[in-house]
Amino acid sequence: MPAAADNGPAPRRWSLRRRLLLAGSVIVIAFMLLAGVSLEQAFRSSALEALRDRLQARIYMLMGAAEFTADGELRMPEALPEPALAVPDSGLLGAIGDASGRLLWQSESSLAVALRYPPAVTPGEPVIAEVDADGERYFVLAYPVIWELESGEELRSVFYAAETRERFAAEVSAFRRSLSTWLGGATLLLLLLQAAMLAWILRPLDRMSAELAAIEAGEREALGGGYPDELRPLADNLNGLIRSRQARLRRYRDALADLAHSLKTPLAVLRSLASAELPPDRRHGMEEQLDRMQQTIDYQLQRAATSGRSPLSGTVRVGPEVARVVAAMEKVHGDKGLVIEQRVDEQARFPGEAGDLAEILGNLLDNACKWARSYVGISVRNLRGTGGRDWLEIIVDDDGPGIPPAQRDAVRRRGVRADSRQAGQGIGLAVVHEIVVEIYGGQLVIEDSPAGGARLRLRL
Repeated sequence: MPAAADNGPAPRRWSLRRRLLLAGSVIVIAFMLLAGVSLEQAFRSSALEALRDRLQARIYMLMGAAEFTADGELRMPEALPEPALAVPDSGLLGAIGDASGRLLWQSESSLAVALRYPPAVTPGEPVIAEVDADGERYFVLAYPVIWELESGEELRSVFYAAETRERFAAEVSAFRRSLSTWLGGATLLLLLLQAAMLAWILRPLDRMSAELAAIEAGEREALGGGYPDELRPLADNLNGLIRSRQARLRRYRDALADLAHSLKTPLAVLRSLASAELPPDRRHGMEEQLDRMQQTIDYQLQRAATSGRSPLSGTVRVGPEVARVVAAMEKVHGDKGLVIEQRVDEQARFPGEAGDLAEILGNLLDNACKWARSYVGISVRNLRGTGGRDWLEIIVDDDGPGIPPAQRDAVRRRGVRADSRQAGQGIGLAVVHEIVVEIYGGQLVIEDSPAGGARLRLRL
């Protein structure tokens, strides 16, 4: 598998969608948690205030029911307006004491509770406290008063009302459960709305990303219209960049074609004059120099015509291009009766310009056909490398004499041939090496072929 040129997977970057979702979710959840804590504290304060009001109302009820005789004796009715005070373990307690803290009366509900009532000395200023009794917590309100007897004397007394904490805790717990349910539902709803809103807001970016992918895949030539105001300048600039690049590449190749045509005629004239007018001893030197000029021109033209991989260029289906080049090779080398076998994956795509693919295939197959005795094979397939990268592999085999290991580096250089007796200028593999390795960053490996000749394996 192709791993030599793979430096491993790049560090994973969080997408804008994920960042916005995470940031929004943290804000929503934090806000709901703070709101829940604040609402619970507010309810707790309200519940404590309501508890104090209930205890104060119970004291007023006891004050209304109490009667003191002229000699200061306390008398209470057998039945009180609050029935729970007569029920043991009801959790509602009532009592009346003197200034020294001695109890003068206590409700039947408090007879089994050893409760220590808090001291209160300033008349008219209630004191509320939380005390323990028999392993249970009670809220107690003590309200000192000055009672004026019929004799005109003043009697200091303290009225007590108590209630277990259980009722208060139950109210707070019920509110907490209800609050958690509603806030949880609201949080979930807000998160769903946030996700839907982000999907709607980022839809133009998703569309632009999909259209750019389609451009790279060769399925479209430019970005569409209808983008929001914030993205319209970017889309217009990208379309301008794509059109400019395509126009510049066309002008460049047209200029190269014109140059090649303009140089072809003078070189032919010079070659003809050398053959007709120069003596044999000088003709060989002139023809050798003309061959070098032709070799340099051909190499530089092929090199300059290579456009390389662009981020916004499309991909090219390899199968049709292989079929076209093989058909051309069968005509050019038809006198050799070669069998050219094709094994091409229909899904294989070349990540670059069609002209670059044609240069690669043409030079590889022409080199193989020149050296082959009877067989040439070309295999094209997609490979999956490490890090999730896709690779295109092209293998060309022949049954010729092969390339000795000592010459495999040399034949990549311009003007070097494995056998000088073979016709050609020695630039085919040099062009392939420059396109594949130097321009596209791929690999070109020369090996022994199972067919007996050379195998050229390239990966992009």
